[in-house]
Amino acid sequence: MNKKGFTLIEFLIYGTIVTFVMGVLVMMGVNILYGRVTVNSMKEVNKNAVYSFERIASAIREANDVVSAEEGSLVLEMPVTEDDPTEISLDEGIIKIKRGEQDLREITTEEVTVTHLQFNEENGKIDIEAVFEFYNPGEQEEYELIRSFRTVENVRR
Repeated sequence: MNKKGFTLIEFLIYGTIVTFVMGVLVMMGVNILYGRVTVNSMKEVNKNAVYSFERIASAIREANDVVSAEEGSLVLEMPVTEDDPTEISLDEGIIKIKRGEQDLREITTEEVTVTHLQFNEENGKIDIEAVFEFYNPGEQEEYELIRSFRTVENVRR
């Protein structure tokens, strides 16, 4: 007998195999997208942390002395009159810097919220701790990222 075409069993087997392969490909695609979103969140948090810590460290190295260091606020005595005092503060999740009479400048972006900023001064060394959180208004799991950073910087004196 000359058979042309598929039997019902063959068709069901091929259909099952194709469905399985398509399911695996879709899951791989979802995982790749999820990974990309997570990496972008990490990049944004790290970029903000590095830039903020560089700006803060630069101001500390330029300073003559520390006026006050506490949670969310650092005031530095600067050698240049127009930069004196320099104030670094945490305001509504954004790190801001004010040099002398200049306007406050934001040094973190809107994509990141700083939930903790602590300055501790001892013998001209300033310990800086900060917690950066990726801004996630929709509370989607793939965007959730919280990272802590810490460094120590010396005042010039």
